[in-house]
Amino acid sequence: MTLLRVVSGWIARFRAQRRSKEVLLAVALTLAAAVFIAATLLGEEAHLHAKPPYAAADK
Repeated sequence: MTLLRVVSGWIARFRAQRRSKEVLLAVALTLAAAVFIAATLLGEEAHLHAKPPYAAADK
């Protein structure tokens, strides 16, 4: 019986650790996606306001 309690305790701790790691990974990936989207949108805005490279050749 004692062995069963020890093993079930290990399993419970492993599950809790795995869940916390999954939550941290989900938060990290969400933040990375938000940063990527923001950088893309800001990059597009800067690109829209910039003159094309061939604009100076017309002069």
